[in-house]
Amino acid sequence: MMKISLGTLDETWQQYNLFQAPLVFNDSQTDYKAIVRQDKIVSIVKEGYELLPNEEAVKIADSAAEMAGLIPFHELIQGRMVYSHGRPQDLRQGRNKSPRLIHFKSALRSQRRKNAPRRRSP
Repeated sequence: MMKISLGTLDETWQQYNLFQAPLVFNDSQTDYKAIVRQDKIVSIVKEGYELLPNEEAVKIADSAAEMAGLIPFHELIQGRMVYSHGRPQDLRQGRNKSPRLIHFKSALRSQRRKNAPRRRSP
């Protein structure tokens, strides 16, 4: 009989309610791990996959933007529509505090417009 279970739970990102645990098959560890969110397995990934919550990625992006003299990421999305799991969410209404996918093209276009030199009329 086959037996599948989870190994020791990694609680590094517990504050985001995210956990990861190795998959064990017939009492042998595999090259896969489970990503668990809110007590549900949301993904099975290879062992080398690095779990990084979106909130942490935004902090890194903000720091990188500030070091490069650009607008921090969180300021680009304020008052804009974002896409989370394929559905539009309006941040102005306070929903979806942790957007998963940001509509980058429009944010980058507005950044370029702000930084573009002004054309003078003849």
